This record gives sequence, C-alpha cells and structure tokens, in this order.
Amino acid sequence: MAMPEPVYGSEPEYAQTGAAQDNRIVADVRDLRAVRAELAQLHVDAEVLGEIPALQVAMIGLSGLDAVSGEAAEAARGRLTARYVEDGRYSTAPTPLDVVMTLVRDAFAATFGRQPRMGKNRSMEVVGGLPHRAAAELPVPVHGDPGLLPRVAVDGPGLRVGVLDTAMCDNPVLAGRFRSDDFVPEKGPHPTWAGHSTFIVGRILQRAPGAEVQVRQVLGGMYGTATAWELAEGMASFLGTGTEVLNLSLGCFTDDDDAPFLLVRAVERLTAEMIVVAAAGNHGTRSYPMPALDEDGRPKWRPEPLSPSSPMWPAAIDGVVAVGAADVGGSDGAVEMTPADFTPVDVPWIQLWAPGVAVVSTYLEGEAVATLWTWNDDGSISAPKDWHDTFHGWASWSGTSMSAGDVTGEIAGVAQRNDVGADEAYRMIAERPGGKVGPDDVRPWI
Repeated sequence: MAMPEPVYGSEPEYAQTGAAQDNRIVADVRDLRAVRAELAQLHVDAEVLGEIPALQVAMIGLSGLDAVSGEAAEAARGRLTARYVEDGRYSTAPTPLDVVMTLVRDAFAATFGRQPRMGKNRSMEVVGGLPHRAAAELPVPVHGDPGLLPRVAVDGPGLRVGVLDTAMCDNPVLAGRFRSDDFVPEKGPHPTWAGHSTFIVGRILQRAPGAEVQVRQVLGGMYGTATAWELAEGMASFLGTGTEVLNLSLGCFTDDDDAPFLLVRAVERLTAEMIVVAAAGNHGTRSYPMPALDEDGRPKWRPEPLSPSSPMWPAAIDGVVAVGAADVGGSDGAVEMTPADFTPVDVPWIQLWAPGVAVVSTYLEGEAVATLWTWNDDGSISAPKDWHDTFHGWASWSGTSMSAGDVTGEIAGVAQRNDVGADEAYRMIAERPGGKVGPDDVRPWI
C-alpha cells in the first residue's frame, strides 16, 4: 500500500533523527556579528534567515562551505576525524559544516576567550514515529468506547497545559475539550503517527479532565518530523500565555551525545515559567536512529545503533522532567510496575515513570498505514512491508510518548484537586514512594 501524500505540514530537507541541515546554523543574536565576521574571513556567505526574539537566537543560512580549504581547514578536519574515531560515536566523516564551525569556534575563542553560542539545526521526530522498526511499535485498534473519558463536572478552572506534537484528529470524544488550529485532513489513509497528539491529549485528559489543553502542531511532513528551529519556535510561542505544563512527546539524538544548543536555550527560557515534560525515548533495547530516506521511503544507509544510554533531547536537558515507560502488572489486587524493555534504564536523567505499555487512548478514525523495515545481521535492509488497519477513534499503543502524557496529566490533575500550582503539584508527585529501577535505584512511579 502506498504511503499518503505529505499533506501534514512542511517536510525538512532531511529525515534522519538528530541529523543537521548542512547549510544552516543557529547562533545567539549577541554573538551574531562576530560569528558572521569569522565566516566572512573564511569566504563563507552568511544570511540571517530568521530570529526567535524570545530566545535571542537567529538562523543563519550558509553558502560556500565546500570551498573552504587550506592548512587550517585540513588541520580541523584531521582533529575532527581523530575525535570521531576515538569517541566511536559518529557514523559519518566530518562534513564541510563541521569543519567551518570548528574554524569559527577556534577563531572566536582566540579573540574573545570563550566559545560562540551557536549550534546546528537538528531534526526531531515523534518518539515512536515512522518508519517503524518493529510491529510492536504499531497502534492496535480498540473497538467500542472504553469509557475512559466521561464528561464530568470539574470545580474551577483547570491547569493550562500545552502540547507540541502532530496536528489533531477530529475525534468526537475530545470535542470541546482542547483548543487547536491544526487538524489532520479528513481524507485518508493516514500514517500511524498522524494520531499521535490525539492519543497524548486523551492520556492527559484521563488524569486531568478539567485541564485547559492547547495543542500546536510542530511535527509533520511524511514522517512526523520537524527541525529543532521549528520546535524552538513552537516552545517560544507558549511563553507569556499562562501555560503551566508543556508536553513534548518527541526528541532527537546527536552523534556526540551533546545537547543541541537551540533546545538548551529554549528549555532555559521556558522552565522559568512552566514545567517541561518530555519522553525519554524508546531505545532501551538495540535500536537505530531514524535514517535518511530515499524517494521511496527506504533508508539510504544503516546508521550506527543507539546505545541504551544515549540521551534523548530535550528529555535529558537539565530542568526537563524526563519520563520513562512502565509496564503495569501484578496479581491478587496488588499493582506492580516495572520498566518497559524499550525504555532506557541505567540513565540518571529520567525523573518519573508512568504506564507506557499497551495503554489505551483516543486515536484517529479511519485507515492508518505504516512501512515496516528491519536491519539484517549482514548490514542489509530487508524488503519493507506495508501495514494497514482500520481504527474507530480508540487505540492501544506503547511508548514513552504516552508515559509523558500521563505525567503531564497527573501534574495538572493533582494541581486542580489540591488547588495548587504546577510546581507544587510536581513536588507532591516526586515525593511519592518510588519503585525500583535498578538494584540501588528507586524513583517515583505514577
């Protein structure tokens, strides 16, 4: 079955998770003049393509990168190559952009005694988006209304919650219970990720039926992706709105495991006003980042496998409430929660654990499609398999995306029930008795 046309938003020029646009950088506006001066010394043309005033950052388009040469450039390329080999974390050779950024950093530091505040523009994806790596990541239809979202009277205004995700689906169960200007086109079939935000909002409202939920689309295109710049713009749009919790069930990885400059800046600004909740990632078992795709939707190459300890950004940024997925079980009336096998476990940056295995929520109505592919032991890619199923507004799905929605909803629900703000509600949740993650590691479950 052919994939639907990309009518869900703009598609980045690349689709590899954590990959960077090879002709653009992001810089602090206060360093902009000096950075452009250093680029001019290298005969690289730099054009300011846009700014996010609330974050004090600018996007710079670059041309002439391939022409940068000479002893300094070769030395920079050699240093980068040696570091890539030593670290073992890079799957590609240094790009012209890597070399130029290194030269700019060296010159800037020699002049000002510090590194310039700049970075690449990364690709973000739905945590658990397309193309699917295994059938276990696919949503499963739930027939009939499970009664998880009854309309109940709630005393007083609810906490204001923001969601940056995909466009919303027109699900009658959610009618009047959220605000958004971004909707999935009615005509299908739709990629499975098109119901992602609809699922997350349902999880939030199950725990906080009175929450005021504002959904804004940032993920789109054919594969549920966005650039870090688009995400940062979306994050900045919630500043000054009275939003107390922002849900980010999305993320990216970086080759060097360093946090993207732009996302760090956005988190610094937002956490002064609100709690930022993010999904920790689904790479607890052997997994691969989403690779660049050809015109037929096939991976162009096999990326290096992710380590289960690879940080997912923005979840691993200081100040973000990172959420892992728990598998809920138990017997004789006792509830037992254990980390889901796809969740990173031995990492210090996950604060809370919430249900994330085969949980049920609202979803799209109609036909959903996906492409399944796997890596073979010899490094080849198996022939992709097309998948499709019909949904009636509800689904069962797994992933830390769903767990993040639960935590966002729990914060909003605790705040309303106890007439406290989001910060106090989160403190109350974080002080709950914990469950064991490792032999000596106990963290709160919700």
